[in-house]
Amino acid sequence: MPIRAVLFDLDNTLIFEDESAMAAVRGAAEIAHQRARVDAAALASAVVATAEALWKVSPIYAEGERFGVWWAEALWGEMAGDGEAARAMRAFAPGFRAAVWRGGLERIGVADPALAGELEQAYVRIRRSGEKLDPDAEAVLARLASGQRLALSARSSAARPSAATSRRSSSRWRRALANPIPASSNTRSG
Repeated sequence: MPIRAVLFDLDNTLIFEDESAMAAVRGAAEIAHQRARVDAAALASAVVATAEALWKVSPIYAEGERFGVWWAEALWGEMAGDGEAARAMRAFAPGFRAAVWRGGLERIGVADPALAGELEQAYVRIRRSGEKLDPDAEAVLARLASGQRLALSARSSAARPSAATSRRSSSRWRRALANPIPASSNTRSG
C-alpha cells in the first residue's frame, strides 16, 4: 500500500523547542544585563531554576505533563483550547510568568518588579519571534511533499499548528504543511 500521508510532530521534532526556549531565556537575561547590569548568565540560570521549581509544585503540573506542556511553554504559550485543563492553564500562566521573572531576579539579589515585567514580555517576544528549526527538516519536508500529503501535529496547548506554520520564514514549509491537523484533533490509537 503506498504512503498517502506523513504526520509530523512539531515540538522537538521539527522545532528544537528546548533550544528555542533557552535562547529566549538568555535573550531576556541579556536585556536585564543591558538595562540593570545584572550578570546575564547567573540570571538565566536563576530563571530556569525558579521556573522548574514553581512548575513542579504548581496545581497544573499533572495536567501539563499529560498534555506535554512544560514550564517554558507556560512562560509564553497561548494555552489554546476549550477544555477544563486549557482554561486552568490559561488562568495559571499570568501569575506563573510574573513569579518566575521576579523570583529569578530575587535569586541573584535584584528586587525590581518593573524589570521583571519587562523581562516577562521580552521572553514572550523573543520566543515567538524565533524558533530553532531542525536544519534537515526543510529539505526532508520538501522532498516528502512532492509525493505525499503532509500534516503537522502538536500535542501541546501552547502552540497551535496553524500559528506555528504561519511563523515559518520559508514558504516551502507553509506549502508543505498547508493542511495541518488541529491539536484538538489528535487521537491516540487504542
